[in-house]
Amino acid sequence: MRKQKENVPLYMKIRIALSGVLTLIWMYLIFALEAKDTRDFLPDDQNPLWVVLTVAAMVGSGALLLWGKRGGTAADADPVTLNPLVVTSCAAQVRPGPGKGFKFVTVALQNDLLRGLEPAGWLPVLLDGEACWVREGDVQAAGAGAPPNTMRVNAGSASIRKGPDEDFDAVRVAHQGDTLLRAEADGWLPILQDGEVYWVDKNDVRRMDAD
Repeated sequence: MRKQKENVPLYMKIRIALSGVLTLIWMYLIFALEAKDTRDFLPDDQNPLWVVLTVAAMVGSGALLLWGKRGGTAADADPVTLNPLVVTSCAAQVRPGPGKGFKFVTVALQNDLLRGLEPAGWLPVLLDGEACWVREGDVQAAGAGAPPNTMRVNAGSASIRKGPDEDFDAVRVAHQGDTLLRAEADGWLPILQDGEVYWVDKNDVRRMDAD
Protein backbone atom coordinates (compact mmCIF):
# COMPACT_ATOMS: atom_id res chain seq x y z
CA MET A 1 0.00 0.00 0.00
CA ARG A 2 1.03 3.59 -0.57
CA LYS A 3 0.14 5.79 2.34
CA GLN A 4 -0.51 9.47 1.95
CA LYS A 5 -0.16 10.00 5.67
CA GLU A 6 0.77 7.62 8.44
CA ASN A 7 0.04 8.34 12.09
CA VAL A 8 2.40 6.58 14.50
CA PRO A 9 0.94 6.21 18.01
CA LEU A 10 2.82 7.98 20.80
CA TYR A 11 3.41 4.74 22.72
CA MET A 12 5.04 3.27 19.62
CA LYS A 13 7.37 6.27 19.29
CA ILE A 14 8.35 5.94 22.96
CA ARG A 15 8.89 2.20 22.56
CA ILE A 16 11.15 2.70 19.53
CA ALA A 17 13.12 5.46 21.25
CA LEU A 18 13.69 3.45 24.43
CA SER A 19 14.60 0.36 22.43
CA GLY A 20 17.20 2.38 20.55
CA VAL A 21 18.69 3.79 23.75
CA LEU A 22 18.94 0.39 25.40
CA THR A 23 20.43 -1.12 22.25
CA LEU A 24 23.11 1.61 22.15
CA ILE A 25 23.93 0.96 25.81
CA TRP A 26 24.22 -2.75 25.09
CA MET A 27 26.49 -2.14 22.09
CA TYR A 28 28.66 0.26 24.10
CA LEU A 29 29.14 -2.29 26.86
CA ILE A 30 30.09 -5.00 24.38
CA PHE A 31 32.60 -2.88 22.45
CA ALA A 32 33.97 -1.18 25.56
CA LEU A 33 34.88 -4.55 27.00
CA GLU A 34 36.81 -5.37 23.83
CA ALA A 35 38.94 -2.18 23.98
CA LYS A 36 41.81 -2.20 26.47
CA ASP A 37 41.90 1.59 26.79
CA THR A 38 38.26 1.86 27.82
CA ARG A 39 38.37 -0.71 30.60
CA ASP A 40 38.79 2.12 33.11
CA PHE A 41 35.32 3.37 32.31
CA LEU A 42 33.77 0.07 33.36
CA PRO A 43 33.95 -2.12 36.45
CA ASP A 44 36.87 -4.50 36.44
CA ASP A 45 36.64 -8.18 35.59
CA GLN A 46 36.16 -9.09 39.22
CA ASN A 47 32.98 -7.04 39.40
CA PRO A 48 29.97 -8.69 37.71
CA LEU A 49 28.10 -5.38 37.36
CA TRP A 50 28.89 -5.14 33.63
CA VAL A 51 27.28 -8.55 33.10
CA VAL A 52 24.13 -7.42 34.90
CA LEU A 53 24.01 -4.21 32.85
CA THR A 54 24.47 -6.06 29.58
CA VAL A 55 21.78 -8.62 30.36
CA ALA A 56 19.41 -5.90 31.59
CA ALA A 57 19.91 -3.91 28.37
CA MET A 58 19.27 -6.97 26.20
CA VAL A 59 16.17 -8.03 28.16
CA GLY A 60 14.84 -4.47 28.26
CA SER A 61 15.24 -4.03 24.51
CA GLY A 62 13.47 -7.30 23.79
CA ALA A 63 10.64 -6.52 26.21
CA LEU A 64 10.05 -3.09 24.68
CA LEU A 65 10.01 -4.49 21.16
CA LEU A 66 7.52 -7.19 22.14
CA TRP A 67 5.41 -4.95 24.36
CA GLY A 68 1.96 -4.42 22.91
CA LYS A 69 1.73 -7.67 20.95
CA ARG A 70 -0.44 -9.02 23.73
CA GLY A 71 -3.15 -6.69 24.81
CA GLY A 72 -6.41 -4.99 24.19
CA THR A 73 -6.22 -2.86 21.09
CA ALA A 74 -8.92 -3.26 18.49
CA ALA A 75 -6.36 -4.28 15.89
CA ASP A 76 -4.93 -7.06 18.04
CA ALA A 77 -8.19 -8.42 19.39
CA ASP A 78 -10.12 -8.40 16.10
CA PRO A 79 -13.39 -7.88 18.02
CA VAL A 80 -15.58 -8.03 14.93
CA THR A 81 -16.12 -10.69 12.34
CA LEU A 82 -13.62 -10.25 9.52
CA ASN A 83 -13.67 -11.38 5.93
CA PRO A 84 -10.73 -11.12 3.54
CA LEU A 85 -11.01 -8.66 0.67
CA VAL A 86 -8.68 -8.42 -2.30
CA VAL A 87 -8.27 -5.26 -4.36
CA THR A 88 -9.34 -5.85 -7.95
CA SER A 89 -8.83 -2.38 -9.43
CA CYS A 90 -5.45 -0.79 -10.16
CA ALA A 91 -5.81 1.29 -6.99
CA ALA A 92 -8.42 1.56 -4.26
CA GLN A 93 -8.61 4.73 -2.20
CA VAL A 94 -9.11 4.04 1.50
CA ARG A 95 -11.17 6.75 3.20
CA PRO A 96 -12.18 7.53 6.80
CA GLY A 97 -15.85 7.63 5.81
CA PRO A 98 -18.25 6.09 3.26
CA GLY A 99 -18.05 8.59 0.44
CA LYS A 100 -15.79 10.59 -1.82
CA GLY A 101 -16.42 13.60 0.39
CA PHE A 102 -13.93 12.07 2.83
CA LYS A 103 -10.32 12.68 1.84
CA PHE A 104 -8.50 9.41 1.21
CA VAL A 105 -5.66 8.51 3.56
CA THR A 106 -4.30 5.35 1.90
CA VAL A 107 -4.11 3.84 -1.56
CA ALA A 108 -4.38 0.06 -1.74
CA LEU A 109 -2.92 -1.42 -4.90
CA GLN A 110 -4.22 -4.28 -7.01
CA ASN A 111 -4.10 -7.68 -5.26
CA ASP A 112 -3.53 -6.08 -1.85
CA LEU A 113 -5.42 -7.86 0.93
CA LEU A 114 -7.77 -5.93 3.21
CA ARG A 115 -9.65 -6.99 6.32
CA GLY A 116 -13.31 -6.37 5.65
CA LEU A 117 -15.78 -5.94 8.50
CA GLU A 118 -19.17 -7.53 9.02
CA PRO A 119 -20.79 -4.90 11.27
CA ALA A 120 -23.94 -6.89 12.05
CA GLY A 121 -26.17 -4.99 14.45
CA TRP A 122 -24.33 -1.67 14.05
CA LEU A 123 -25.08 1.41 11.96
CA PRO A 124 -22.63 4.05 10.71
CA VAL A 125 -23.47 7.61 11.77
CA LEU A 126 -21.83 10.98 11.14
CA LEU A 127 -20.56 12.75 14.23
CA ASP A 128 -18.84 16.11 13.67
CA GLY A 129 -18.03 15.00 10.15
CA GLU A 130 -16.53 11.70 11.30
CA ALA A 131 -17.94 8.27 10.56
CA CYS A 132 -18.73 6.47 13.83
CA TRP A 133 -20.93 3.58 14.89
CA VAL A 134 -23.99 3.07 17.07
CA ARG A 135 -25.79 -0.10 18.04
CA GLU A 136 -28.77 -0.64 15.72
CA GLY A 137 -31.12 -1.50 18.57
CA ASP A 138 -30.46 1.85 20.28
CA VAL A 139 -31.85 4.00 17.44
CA GLN A 140 -34.80 4.18 15.09
CA ALA A 141 -35.82 6.25 12.09
CA ALA A 142 -36.76 9.75 13.19
CA GLY A 143 -39.98 9.60 11.19
CA ALA A 144 -42.00 12.09 9.14
CA GLY A 145 -40.88 15.69 9.19
CA ALA A 146 -37.29 14.86 10.11
CA PRO A 147 -34.40 15.41 7.70
CA PRO A 148 -33.45 12.41 5.53
CA ASN A 149 -31.29 9.72 7.15
CA THR A 150 -31.97 11.11 10.63
CA MET A 151 -32.03 8.54 13.43
CA ARG A 152 -33.48 9.11 16.89
CA VAL A 153 -32.07 7.46 20.01
CA ASN A 154 -34.75 5.30 21.62
CA ALA A 155 -32.60 3.79 24.37
CA GLY A 156 -31.85 5.54 27.62
CA SER A 157 -28.34 6.17 26.34
CA ALA A 158 -26.31 5.02 23.36
CA SER A 159 -22.54 4.92 23.10
CA ILE A 160 -21.21 6.14 19.77
CA ARG A 161 -18.02 4.24 19.04
CA LYS A 162 -15.10 4.33 16.64
CA GLY A 163 -15.95 0.87 15.34
CA PRO A 164 -18.83 -1.61 15.21
CA ASP A 165 -18.14 -3.37 18.51
CA GLU A 166 -17.98 -2.56 22.21
CA ASP A 167 -14.22 -3.15 22.18
CA PHE A 168 -13.81 0.10 20.23
CA ASP A 169 -13.53 3.33 22.20
CA ALA A 170 -16.66 5.43 22.72
CA VAL A 171 -16.38 8.98 21.40
CA ARG A 172 -19.69 10.24 22.79
CA VAL A 173 -22.78 9.10 24.66
CA ALA A 174 -26.11 10.05 23.09
CA HIS A 175 -29.26 10.14 25.22
CA GLN A 176 -32.85 9.22 24.54
CA GLY A 177 -34.45 11.62 22.09
CA ASP A 178 -31.16 12.81 20.59
CA THR A 179 -30.96 12.72 16.81
CA LEU A 180 -28.10 11.32 14.77
CA LEU A 181 -27.35 11.54 11.08
CA ARG A 182 -26.94 8.14 9.54
CA ALA A 183 -23.99 7.81 7.16
CA GLU A 184 -25.08 6.66 3.72
CA ALA A 185 -22.89 3.61 3.21
CA ASP A 186 -24.44 2.23 0.02
CA GLY A 187 -21.63 1.16 -2.28
CA TRP A 188 -18.97 1.34 0.43
CA LEU A 189 -17.45 -1.39 2.58
CA PRO A 190 -15.85 -0.93 6.02
CA ILE A 191 -12.39 -2.36 6.64
CA LEU A 192 -10.17 -2.62 9.71
CA GLN A 193 -6.63 -1.30 9.42
CA ASP A 194 -4.23 -0.48 12.26
CA GLY A 195 -7.11 -0.65 14.72
CA GLU A 196 -9.14 1.99 12.85
CA VAL A 197 -12.21 1.61 10.63
CA TYR A 198 -11.88 2.87 7.06
CA TRP A 199 -13.98 2.52 3.92
CA VAL A 200 -13.41 1.39 0.34
CA ASP A 201 -15.57 1.47 -2.75
CA LYS A 202 -17.08 -1.99 -3.16
CA ASN A 203 -16.36 -1.84 -6.90
CA ASP A 204 -12.62 -1.82 -6.14
CA VAL A 205 -12.57 -5.03 -4.10
CA ARG A 206 -14.05 -8.51 -3.90
CA ARG A 207 -14.41 -11.06 -1.16
CA MET A 208 -11.85 -13.82 -1.44
CA ASP A 209 -14.30 -16.45 -0.19
CA ALA A 210 -16.83 -15.47 -2.88
CA ASP A 211 -14.92 -17.30 -5.64
